[in-house]
Amino acid sequence: MEAIKTNNTRYQMIYSTFLPIKKSRMMGIIRDLKANIQLWRKTIR
Repeated sequence: MEAIKTNNTRYQMIYSTFLPIKKSRMMGIIRDLKANIQLWRKTIR
């Protein structure tokens, strides 16, 4: 039972540290894509 508890807390720690990184990374990728699209539009015109 103790092992399950420690595994649970460890998983929650990993989850809480990695999830925001993934979210911010996705937002950064989306931001980069938008910037790239604007650049492409400028170069096409």
